[in-house]
Amino acid sequence: IDDYVLGCYLIRDGSIHTYGVTSNVKDYSYFHNTLLDWLISKFNTQQDQGPLENLSQHLVDVAYPQHLCISIGATRYTAYGEQTFLQPNDTACVVLYNPQEYSHIQIEEHLLSSDSQLPNASILKQNVIFNPEQS
Repeated sequence: IDDYVLGCYLIRDGSIHTYGVTSNVKDYSYFHNTLLDWLISKFNTQQDQGPLENLSQHLVDVAYPQHLCISIGATRYTAYGEQTFLQPNDTACVVLYNPQEYSHIQIEEHLLSSDSQLPNASILKQNVIFNPEQS
């Protein structure tokens, strides 16, 4: 995935906004073996403290699955992202794609018009739901 980028978007009221700076995956500080080594360390040692969770216990709870899907997270915020907080009915989108196959305009158009995946891309769309009984 050395040629891929990670883009972050927010859909609000039918309009799409660039929420994070589209970033080359290979430019992340933790990538390839560095990322894998860090993940293994965290799965083995991370404790339930503050915002962190005991990952080892989660693996026990799900009977040590043979496969995991690991998300590397979002990118740096754009000016819009720094000033905008998620609201009910928003849709947060993170897309991993090859810019040689898709332009950012094609990605944005797809996010607005479809819930389907794109070949050779990974799309995560999450709808923001507010449940007043849980607040």
